[in-house]
Amino acid sequence: MKIDYLLDDPYKFFRRKKPQLGKTIVYAIALCAIFAVLNGASIYFHLTPAKLVYGNIQTTLIIFSSLVVGFLLVALPFALIATRRINSKTYKQSLFVISYSSTPFMLFGWIPHAAVKIALLAWTFAFVAVGVHIVMKKEYKEALIVTAALLVLIAAMSIVSQNYILAPV
Repeated sequence: MKIDYLLDDPYKFFRRKKPQLGKTIVYAIALCAIFAVLNGASIYFHLTPAKLVYGNIQTTLIIFSSLVVGFLLVALPFALIATRRINSKTYKQSLFVISYSSTPFMLFGWIPHAAVKIALLAWTFAFVAVGVHIVMKKEYKEALIVTAALLVLIAAMSIVSQNYILAPV
């Protein structure tokens, strides 16, 4: 299974798998759906102290749509940060790296415990650094700087948009 392959050996995964926009978008949508449904279930079964403004299905749909749009939007500044330009190739690469690197968080980030979320974010950003190094052909030091910049960008977007999916509740 490709997810096992990615989680087991991201170096080999990013070396062998080439960015394809259509497949990447389908993968990102599937990950967002999995996360949204599991997160909605954790709210529904009171595993988290979240208080719903909308119904459970509406909340799940809002989470899903905001994640999909977030992936598509974050890939733009990420491409610019990583490659200093935005074109179809750099956008495809950045969306590919973000989508596949987020697998650990999107599969298990719905678990409402701060330690779990922090570990998953570290795992995800380690994958981003590997992806930047291999897919975008950056030296390790530059890949780490790009990854740190992406982390700051996502944190800022989360605060500005008041999107609390990453909140350690």
